[in-house]
Amino acid sequence: MNYWKKNLFFLWISQLFVMSGLSAAMPFIPLFIKYKFNIVEEGKLGVAISLFTFFGLISFGIMAPVWGMLADKYGRKIMLFRASFMNAAIFPLMAFAPNLFVLILIRAVASAFSGTTTAAQALIVSTTPEDKQGFALSVLSTAVWSGNMIGYVLGGILVNYFGFTIAFLLCSSLYVISGLLIFFVHEDFKPVVQNTKKSGKKSFKMERVLLLLLMLFFLICFLRNLESPYLAVLVSNLTGDDKAAFWTGIISASAAVGGIISGVLFGYFTDKCKPMQLLTPSLLLFGVTLMMQGAAKSVTALIVARFFAYMAIGGAEPVLQTLLSKITPGNKRAAAFGYMSSARNAGMISSSLVAGGIIYFSSVRGVFYISAVAFWLLIPFMGYIIRLIYKLKARELKVK
Repeated sequence: MNYWKKNLFFLWISQLFVMSGLSAAMPFIPLFIKYKFNIVEEGKLGVAISLFTFFGLISFGIMAPVWGMLADKYGRKIMLFRASFMNAAIFPLMAFAPNLFVLILIRAVASAFSGTTTAAQALIVSTTPEDKQGFALSVLSTAVWSGNMIGYVLGGILVNYFGFTIAFLLCSSLYVISGLLIFFVHEDFKPVVQNTKKSGKKSFKMERVLLLLLMLFFLICFLRNLESPYLAVLVSNLTGDDKAAFWTGIISASAAVGGIISGVLFGYFTDKCKPMQLLTPSLLLFGVTLMMQGAAKSVTALIVARFFAYMAIGGAEPVLQTLLSKITPGNKRAAAFGYMSSARNAGMISSSLVAGGIIYFSSVRGVFYISAVAFWLLIPFMGYIIRLIYKLKARELKVK
């Protein structure tokens, strides 16, 4: 595996292009729907955006495990080609959708064939030495944050001066470049023959641990996305509607910078520390910064709190991804990462439903406070699951 650094380099650049393209187009979909289909009534626009998001998440959640199992059977590199070039072909079609139904259908098809990040993560863990996987996954996460930051700025300029079609075409072009970069990634794929002689009791315990770990991904994604869609509303309450879009972009960019720093820091410590040594302070600090955001009385306070929030939490998921890789057999890792993506998507869908109820009974600020408390309560549950994983791992070593 001497080529793992080369793979990380090209996969990092590839994901940078993908996320830049997506961030240049997807955040502006609400405006595209509003002006393209002349849906100006706030209630109808909200329903249209929700349907667009919902069916995209559902189709991705259904197909992610399928692509993961195929990756374990035929290789992870081919899955990156599939996701990159299929989305490059499908994404521009959104610009020419004649009605909302067709737009939602195109989005659902594009989501079903997407999954470059999941495939890249699976390829990274399959070609990187085990003692370097945490570093590699954390570094890869910085490409996501960097791409988001670039995409926000680039998309805003393109949509403002050239229109939505150019943004969709840019997204497609960057997908093509991302796919071409995969040719430089090396993979000696050899399907691993599954050992059918494992005891039923041991297999049952492993499945239970995997399910619990997937539950952690679900909960983290659920809680992280509980308040995210309502950041613009909080900003609007502080600045007024005229400046809300501008300051929301600035605040989102500051969060992306925090995420980049987080990826670097976690990348250094993930392979050197136990998971809870990193995750406990991460979740504690994230909860504190959520409280700060809920109580913010100025844009400056919100920028500072958002920056430190994502510096605290931005590298947390790679820690769990590293753990997922270590407890999963080599011939099942891509499938496991596919299930992880589905768990994350389920968390996003669920949070969008629950957050509306929280706001209805409390306020926008209440979402931030409740999220903070929930993250603190997650710490002991997470500690229990991770201890269970290490206990199972120790028993396996004794058997061997």
